[in-house]
Amino acid sequence: MKREEAIKDLDIIRFNPHWDELVNEEYRKELMEMAITALQNQPVWIPVSERLPEESLNSVIGWDTYRNRCCFVQYLGGRFVLGDDNDSVNVTAWMPLPEPYRESEPHKQTNADRIRSMTDDELADFLVTVETYGYHDQSISGTYEMNEWLRAESEE
Repeated sequence: MKREEAIKDLDIIRFNPHWDELVNEEYRKELMEMAITALQNQPVWIPVSERLPEESLNSVIGWDTYRNRCCFVQYLGGRFVLGDDNDSVNVTAWMPLPEPYRESEPHKQTNADRIRSMTDDELADFLVTVETYGYHDQSISGTYEMNEWLRAESEE
């Protein structure tokens, strides 16, 4: 399950009073586990009074109270080192660096995207087709199902 999908589904659960009728127990557990993992992986400031980072050439983010700023520092020789070590730094809290940025998959067009990009004439043709030929899926009933259909990847 992708992060974006989990967020959308959690929003549906959060705002729908009948969510327990829409989501099976196994899927709900998977969503909750993903939410818990995301919260556990969220970086937090660690006071140096509680714990120091391992000595390493790898940087961490430090809070420098001397200049009231965030900075990249290394913990070497029992102290925090900033850049070439010519700058004063008084780190009172630190946190590990976040995961590096990775490009996500390209956005896949959803049914809603396809509808939003239609001209007036294309939209009119689509609506007439839906009304005349029952083009829509007969199993779609209600707001939840329609939202699911709108978010689904477009077949065109």
